[in-house]
This record gives sequence, structure tokens and C-alpha cells, in this order.
Amino acid sequence: MYHHTKTKGDLAVLKAQVDLYEKGYMILIPQTEH
Repeated sequence: MYHHTKTKGDLAVLKAQVDLYEKGYMILIPQTEH
């Protein structure tokens, strides 16, 4: 099921993770909610 705010939130989290990764941080968190 598609939900526009959840998708936007997931995209924002992904962008934040990419930004941190590019700054040299390792992203070590689960990528799913379940």
C-alpha cells in the first residue's frame, strides 16, 4: 500500500544516510521497520 508521507519520510532518511556516508560515516542501522 502506498502512503505519500511514509514514502517521503523514507526518502528523507535515505538522503540523510547518503550525506553521512559521503562525510565518512558508516551507516550501521536496519533498513526496514519490521
